[in-house]
Formats: sequence, C-alpha cells, structure tokens
Amino acid sequence: YEAVHWIAGGRFKENNLTILKKQLASVEHVYLIGESENYFLTEFQGSVKITSSKDLNIAVKQAHENAQKNTYPSVVLLSPACASFDQFENFEARGDAFRVAVGQLV
Repeated sequence: YEAVHWIAGGRFKENNLTILKKQLASVEHVYLIGESENYFLTEFQGSVKITSSKDLNIAVKQAHENAQKNTYPSVVLLSPACASFDQFENFEARGDAFRVAVGQLV
C-alpha cells in the first residue's frame, strides 16, 4: 500500500517507540486512541500526520474518510502497538469493536 492510515494507541507497555519510528515510510497518517496518546504525539511529531482521535470509533471514521480521499491504494490499519486495557476488556474486545465500527461505515 502506498498510504497506511494507522490506528494506534492504548495502554503503553514498552519503553520507547524507536523501532516503530523506523517503519513510518508507508504511513500517511496516524490516528491515536487511548492513554498513550501524548507519548505517541511526542515521539512522532514532525514525522507523520497525527490526529488525536480519542477512541476507536472516531479513529475508524477519520481514517476511512481520509483514505477515501486518496487516488492511490490506501489501507486503514488497526495495529495499536499497545495493550487494550485502558478502553477494552481485552484485545479481542478491541478487535470486535473495530469490526463493528468498520461495518457501520457501509
């Protein structure tokens, strides 16, 4: 994909985002959710477009709208890089919520 619209965030569990910063070449826009929002903002500022989406439903809508504007292949990717426990019972519940939010776009 030429443009990844990446939904990331949650409860941060690592010490740094250095390895992720090296992978931003295909990321067009990052949509942040959850407790780790400020940490991602600090680490990625100036490297990529960032939107503070606050929650998953908003992030899905924003990412979808922006990806649809592109005239080249784009993808909305939920790959939080964080634990789900700040907003969800577990990662399965977060995945289910993503699936529901995507289904509501149609």
